[in-house]
Amino acid sequence: MRGGRVKLTGALLGAACLSVCIGYGAIAAAPAPTPAQMRVDAAYVAMGMGGEYRQDGGAQARDTMVTLITRGTMQQWDPGESESVADLAKPDWGTATFASFWDRSRGETRIEWQRPRAGGGTRTYTDIITDTGGYVIGNDVNGAMPRRTVQNNAGQQLHVMSALRLRALQREQERMNIVLEMHDNPERISDYPAQTVGGKRYPAVQYRGDGGTFIVMFDPATKLPVAARTRDFDVLMGDADYDMTFSDWKTVGTFKLPHHMVTTLNGVKIFDTTRSEEHTSELQSHLNLVCRLLLEKK
Repeated sequence: MRGGRVKLTGALLGAACLSVCIGYGAIAAAPAPTPAQMRVDAAYVAMGMGGEYRQDGGAQARDTMVTLITRGTMQQWDPGESESVADLAKPDWGTATFASFWDRSRGETRIEWQRPRAGGGTRTYTDIITDTGGYVIGNDVNGAMPRRTVQNNAGQQLHVMSALRLRALQREQERMNIVLEMHDNPERISDYPAQTVGGKRYPAVQYRGDGGTFIVMFDPATKLPVAARTRDFDVLMGDADYDMTFSDWKTVGTFKLPHHMVTTLNGVKIFDTTRSEEHTSELQSHLNLVCRLLLEKK
Protein backbone atom coordinates (compact mmCIF):
# COMPACT_ATOMS: atom_id res chain seq x y z
CA MET A 1 0.00 0.00 0.00
CA ARG A 2 2.77 2.32 0.90
CA GLY A 3 4.35 1.80 -2.49
CA GLY A 4 1.01 2.56 -4.12
CA ARG A 5 0.69 5.78 -2.14
CA VAL A 6 4.19 6.82 -3.18
CA LYS A 7 3.39 6.18 -6.83
CA LEU A 8 0.10 8.10 -6.52
CA THR A 9 1.86 11.00 -4.76
CA GLY A 10 4.52 11.08 -7.49
CA ALA A 11 1.85 11.09 -10.18
CA LEU A 12 -0.01 13.96 -8.51
CA LEU A 13 3.20 15.97 -8.13
CA GLY A 14 4.05 15.34 -11.78
CA ALA A 15 0.59 16.48 -12.87
CA ALA A 16 0.90 19.59 -10.70
CA CYS A 17 4.31 20.42 -12.18
CA LEU A 18 2.95 19.90 -15.69
CA SER A 19 -0.02 22.18 -15.03
CA VAL A 20 2.31 24.88 -13.65
CA CYS A 21 4.55 24.61 -16.71
CA ILE A 22 1.57 24.81 -19.05
CA GLY A 23 0.21 27.79 -17.13
CA TYR A 24 3.59 29.52 -17.21
CA GLY A 25 3.82 28.95 -20.96
CA ALA A 26 0.39 30.48 -21.45
CA ILE A 27 1.40 33.55 -19.43
CA ALA A 28 4.77 33.93 -21.13
CA ALA A 29 3.43 33.59 -24.67
CA ALA A 30 2.53 36.93 -26.29
CA PRO A 31 -1.11 37.17 -27.34
CA ALA A 32 -1.77 37.06 -31.06
CA PRO A 33 -2.44 40.52 -32.57
CA THR A 34 -6.04 41.37 -33.31
CA PRO A 35 -7.16 42.25 -36.86
CA ALA A 36 -7.23 45.92 -35.81
CA GLN A 37 -3.67 45.74 -34.46
CA MET A 38 -2.53 44.00 -37.66
CA ARG A 39 -4.04 46.85 -39.70
CA VAL A 40 -2.11 49.39 -37.63
CA ASP A 41 1.10 47.35 -37.97
CA ALA A 42 0.63 47.32 -41.75
CA ALA A 43 0.25 51.11 -41.76
CA TYR A 44 3.34 51.46 -39.59
CA VAL A 45 5.37 49.40 -42.05
CA ALA A 46 3.89 51.25 -45.04
CA MET A 47 5.15 54.50 -43.50
CA GLY A 48 8.69 53.07 -43.48
CA MET A 49 8.95 52.50 -39.73
CA GLY A 50 10.70 49.72 -37.88
CA GLY A 51 14.20 50.81 -36.81
CA GLU A 52 15.36 51.38 -33.25
CA TYR A 53 17.49 53.88 -31.36
CA ARG A 54 18.88 53.81 -27.86
CA GLN A 55 19.00 56.55 -25.27
CA ASP A 56 22.09 57.49 -23.23
CA GLY A 57 23.33 54.45 -21.34
CA GLY A 58 22.03 52.02 -23.95
CA ALA A 59 18.50 51.58 -22.59
CA GLN A 60 16.07 50.80 -25.40
CA ALA A 61 13.59 53.62 -25.98
CA ARG A 62 10.80 54.21 -28.48
CA ASP A 63 11.68 53.03 -31.93
CA THR A 64 12.12 54.70 -35.30
CA MET A 65 11.19 58.35 -35.64
CA VAL A 66 12.47 60.37 -32.70
CA THR A 67 12.08 63.96 -33.88
CA LEU A 68 10.12 65.66 -36.64
CA ILE A 69 10.69 69.22 -37.82
CA THR A 70 7.95 70.64 -40.03
CA ARG A 71 7.32 73.96 -41.76
CA GLY A 72 4.18 74.83 -43.66
CA THR A 73 1.03 76.89 -44.06
CA MET A 74 -2.52 76.61 -42.77
CA GLN A 75 -5.74 78.20 -43.99
CA GLN A 76 -8.61 78.57 -41.53
CA TRP A 77 -12.36 79.08 -41.94
CA ASP A 78 -15.05 79.84 -39.37
CA PRO A 79 -18.24 78.14 -40.60
CA GLY A 80 -21.58 79.53 -39.50
CA GLU A 81 -20.54 83.18 -39.33
CA SER A 82 -22.88 85.81 -40.77
CA GLU A 83 -20.77 86.81 -43.77
CA SER A 84 -22.49 84.32 -46.08
CA VAL A 85 -25.52 82.15 -45.37
CA ALA A 86 -25.12 80.42 -48.74
CA ASP A 87 -21.47 79.48 -48.15
CA LEU A 88 -20.67 78.19 -44.66
CA ALA A 89 -16.96 78.21 -45.48
CA LYS A 90 -16.89 82.01 -45.16
CA PRO A 91 -15.31 84.04 -43.74
CA ASP A 92 -11.81 82.90 -44.59
CA TRP A 93 -9.44 83.80 -41.76
CA GLY A 94 -6.44 83.94 -44.09
CA THR A 95 -3.25 81.91 -44.18
CA ALA A 96 -0.96 81.20 -41.24
CA THR A 97 2.65 79.97 -41.37
CA PHE A 98 4.22 77.65 -38.80
CA ALA A 99 7.38 75.82 -37.83
CA SER A 100 6.83 72.76 -35.66
CA PHE A 101 9.45 70.85 -33.64
CA TRP A 102 8.24 67.54 -32.20
CA ASP A 103 10.32 65.34 -29.89
CA ARG A 104 8.58 62.00 -29.70
CA SER A 105 10.93 60.59 -27.07
CA ARG A 106 9.97 63.33 -24.60
CA GLY A 107 6.39 63.96 -25.68
CA GLU A 108 7.12 67.66 -26.30
CA THR A 109 6.17 70.00 -29.15
CA ARG A 110 7.14 73.57 -29.97
CA ILE A 111 5.13 75.40 -32.69
CA GLU A 112 6.16 78.86 -33.87
CA TRP A 113 3.16 80.67 -35.39
CA GLN A 114 2.48 83.70 -37.53
CA ARG A 115 -1.32 83.94 -37.75
CA PRO A 116 -3.76 86.59 -38.99
CA ARG A 117 -5.38 88.78 -36.37
CA ALA A 118 -9.09 89.62 -36.49
CA GLY A 119 -9.42 93.14 -37.86
CA GLY A 120 -5.99 93.06 -39.52
CA GLY A 121 -2.41 92.51 -38.51
CA THR A 122 -0.54 89.38 -37.40
CA ARG A 123 -0.23 87.39 -34.21
CA THR A 124 3.29 86.05 -33.66
CA TYR A 125 3.69 83.55 -30.85
CA THR A 126 5.02 80.13 -29.85
CA ASP A 127 3.05 77.22 -28.39
CA ILE A 128 4.93 74.81 -26.13
CA ILE A 129 3.01 71.59 -25.50
CA THR A 130 4.02 68.73 -23.20
CA ASP A 131 2.22 65.70 -21.79
CA THR A 132 1.61 67.58 -18.54
CA GLY A 133 1.30 71.27 -19.40
CA GLY A 134 1.32 74.02 -22.00
CA TYR A 135 2.87 77.47 -22.31
CA VAL A 136 2.63 80.40 -24.74
CA ILE A 137 5.38 82.87 -25.62
CA GLY A 138 4.23 86.04 -27.39
CA ASN A 139 0.87 87.60 -28.24
CA ASP A 140 -1.55 84.86 -29.27
CA VAL A 141 -4.86 86.71 -28.77
CA ASN A 142 -7.02 89.09 -30.79
CA GLY A 143 -7.80 91.31 -27.80
CA ALA A 144 -6.33 91.82 -24.35
CA MET A 145 -3.79 89.38 -22.94
CA PRO A 146 -4.87 87.08 -20.06
CA ARG A 147 -4.33 88.44 -16.53
CA ARG A 148 -1.89 85.65 -15.79
CA THR A 149 0.52 86.99 -18.45
CA VAL A 150 4.02 87.92 -17.27
CA GLN A 151 7.15 89.19 -19.00
CA ASN A 152 10.61 87.67 -19.07
CA ASN A 153 13.91 89.56 -19.11
CA ALA A 154 13.74 89.82 -22.91
CA GLY A 155 10.39 91.59 -22.73
CA GLN A 156 8.45 88.62 -24.14
CA GLN A 157 4.89 88.04 -22.94
CA LEU A 158 4.40 84.61 -21.36
CA HIS A 159 1.36 82.80 -20.04
CA VAL A 160 0.20 79.30 -19.15
CA MET A 161 -2.36 77.72 -21.48
CA SER A 162 -5.87 77.16 -20.25
CA ALA A 163 -6.73 73.54 -19.49
CA LEU A 164 -9.27 73.35 -22.35
CA ARG A 165 -6.82 74.74 -24.89
CA LEU A 166 -4.07 72.40 -23.76
CA ARG A 167 -6.36 69.37 -23.95
CA ALA A 168 -7.48 70.32 -27.47
CA LEU A 169 -3.89 70.78 -28.67
CA GLN A 170 -2.78 67.51 -27.08
CA ARG A 171 -5.61 65.74 -28.87
CA GLU A 172 -4.62 67.28 -32.21
CA GLN A 173 -1.02 66.22 -31.67
CA GLU A 174 -2.31 62.66 -31.26
CA ARG A 175 -4.38 63.02 -34.43
CA MET A 176 -1.43 64.29 -36.49
CA ASN A 177 0.71 61.34 -35.38
CA ILE A 178 -2.04 58.77 -35.04
CA VAL A 179 -0.22 55.74 -36.49
CA LEU A 180 2.78 56.25 -34.20
CA GLU A 181 0.47 56.72 -31.21
CA MET A 182 -1.40 53.50 -32.00
CA HIS A 183 1.84 51.61 -32.54
CA ASP A 184 3.09 52.74 -29.12
CA ASN A 185 -0.16 51.65 -27.42
CA PRO A 186 -1.49 48.51 -29.17
CA GLU A 187 -3.63 47.56 -26.15
CA ARG A 188 -5.81 50.63 -26.85
CA ILE A 189 -6.77 49.51 -30.38
CA SER A 190 -10.00 47.69 -31.17
CA ASP A 191 -11.99 46.66 -34.23
CA TYR A 192 -14.54 49.10 -35.62
CA PRO A 193 -17.07 49.00 -38.51
CA ALA A 194 -16.09 50.50 -41.87
CA GLN A 195 -16.65 54.25 -42.14
CA THR A 196 -17.42 56.70 -44.94
CA VAL A 197 -15.12 59.63 -45.75
CA GLY A 198 -15.58 61.77 -48.86
CA GLY A 199 -18.26 59.43 -50.16
CA LYS A 200 -16.06 56.30 -49.92
CA ARG A 201 -16.11 53.41 -47.44
CA TYR A 202 -12.89 52.46 -45.68
CA PRO A 203 -11.95 49.79 -43.11
CA ALA A 204 -11.51 51.34 -39.67
CA VAL A 205 -10.15 50.80 -36.17
CA GLN A 206 -10.87 52.55 -32.88
CA TYR A 207 -8.08 54.02 -30.76
CA ARG A 208 -8.58 55.22 -27.18
CA GLY A 209 -6.08 58.07 -26.98
CA ASP A 210 -5.14 60.27 -24.06
CA GLY A 211 -7.02 63.23 -25.57
CA GLY A 212 -10.04 61.44 -27.02
CA THR A 213 -11.34 58.38 -28.85
CA PHE A 214 -10.34 58.25 -32.53
CA ILE A 215 -11.82 56.32 -35.43
CA VAL A 216 -9.04 55.80 -37.97
CA MET A 217 -9.76 54.81 -41.58
CA PHE A 218 -7.25 53.12 -43.90
CA ASP A 219 -6.69 52.81 -47.64
CA PRO A 220 -6.74 49.04 -48.39
CA ALA A 221 -4.37 49.54 -51.35
CA THR A 222 -1.61 51.58 -49.69
CA LYS A 223 -2.30 50.50 -46.06
CA LEU A 224 -1.85 54.17 -45.08
CA PRO A 225 -4.38 56.09 -42.95
CA VAL A 226 -6.99 58.09 -44.86
CA ALA A 227 -8.55 59.98 -41.95
CA ALA A 228 -8.72 60.25 -38.16
CA ARG A 229 -12.15 61.09 -36.72
CA THR A 230 -13.49 62.19 -33.35
CA ARG A 231 -17.05 63.05 -32.38
CA ASP A 232 -17.42 66.69 -31.30
CA PHE A 233 -20.20 69.06 -30.29
CA ASP A 234 -20.71 72.21 -32.36
CA VAL A 235 -23.02 75.01 -31.30
CA LEU A 236 -24.65 75.15 -34.76
CA MET A 237 -24.36 71.55 -35.98
CA GLY A 238 -24.79 69.68 -32.71
CA ASP A 239 -22.96 66.34 -32.53
CA ALA A 240 -20.61 66.29 -35.50
CA ASP A 241 -17.83 64.29 -37.13
CA TYR A 242 -14.52 66.11 -36.70
CA ASP A 243 -12.26 64.60 -39.38
CA MET A 244 -8.68 65.12 -40.47
CA THR A 245 -7.86 63.57 -43.84
CA PHE A 246 -4.30 62.69 -44.91
CA SER A 247 -3.02 62.88 -48.50
CA ASP A 248 -0.02 63.75 -50.67
CA TRP A 249 2.21 61.18 -48.99
CA LYS A 250 5.91 61.83 -49.66
CA THR A 251 9.12 60.19 -48.53
CA VAL A 252 11.05 62.20 -45.93
CA GLY A 253 14.37 60.53 -45.24
CA THR A 254 13.29 56.92 -44.92
CA PHE A 255 9.70 57.63 -43.84
CA LYS A 256 6.46 58.34 -45.69
CA LEU A 257 4.52 61.29 -44.27
CA PRO A 258 1.37 63.15 -45.39
CA HIS A 259 1.98 66.66 -46.72
CA HIS A 260 -1.65 67.74 -47.02
CA MET A 261 -4.19 67.56 -44.19
CA VAL A 262 -7.75 68.86 -44.38
CA THR A 263 -9.90 69.16 -41.25
CA THR A 264 -13.68 69.20 -41.60
CA LEU A 265 -16.67 69.50 -39.29
CA ASN A 266 -19.54 67.42 -40.68
CA GLY A 267 -17.91 67.79 -44.09
CA VAL A 268 -17.44 71.59 -43.87
CA LYS A 269 -13.76 72.55 -44.22
CA ILE A 270 -12.29 74.50 -41.32
CA PHE A 271 -8.51 73.89 -41.69
CA ASP A 272 -6.36 73.21 -44.76
CA THR A 273 -2.74 72.47 -43.84
CA THR A 274 0.18 71.99 -46.24
CA ARG A 275 3.60 70.83 -45.11
CA SER A 276 6.23 72.42 -47.34
CA GLU A 277 9.34 71.15 -45.55
CA GLU A 278 10.04 68.26 -43.18
CA HIS A 279 13.06 66.70 -41.56
CA THR A 280 13.28 63.61 -39.36
CA SER A 281 16.23 62.53 -37.24
CA GLU A 282 17.44 61.25 -33.90
CA LEU A 283 17.62 63.80 -31.09
CA GLN A 284 17.92 67.28 -32.58
CA SER A 285 19.81 69.29 -29.97
CA HIS A 286 17.82 72.46 -30.52
CA LEU A 287 14.64 70.68 -29.47
CA ASN A 288 16.00 70.97 -25.94
CA LEU A 289 14.81 74.58 -26.21
CA VAL A 290 11.43 73.25 -25.19
CA CYS A 291 12.72 72.24 -21.77
CA ARG A 292 14.91 75.31 -21.43
CA LEU A 293 12.08 77.73 -22.21
CA LEU A 294 9.86 76.00 -19.66
CA LEU A 295 12.59 76.45 -17.05
CA GLU A 296 13.14 80.12 -17.93
CA LYS A 297 9.62 81.02 -16.82
CA LYS A 298 10.30 79.92 -13.24
